[in-house]
Amino acid sequence: MLEITGNIFDQNSWSRKPITPEIALCVTTNGVVKASGQAVMGAGMAKDFTLVYPQLPVILGQKLACCGNQVHYLLTDDNVHICLFPPNIIGEILQI
Repeated sequence: MLEITGNIFDQNSWSRKPITPEIALCVTTNGVVKASGQAVMGAGMAKDFTLVYPQLPVILGQKLACCGNQVHYLLTDDNVHICLFPPNIIGEILQI
């Protein structure tokens, strides 16, 4: 894992450069699916990812409905792989 600062969608702005040409970006969401089948992408990074990848709410909604709120591969754009990294899993586990 490489922690960076800068615009996540502009590799030229990153404070550090990856050592491999293939990279994975993780989008964080709350894991909620709307009645339409699309994932809720309301604010923060989720909203930013949706502006760049408008198909993401549909893809993510399908993954969440099928397999639940866990780490998922979502799509690849050139050498960039987009994955879901759900931050709310720990909270859900602790509430059980």
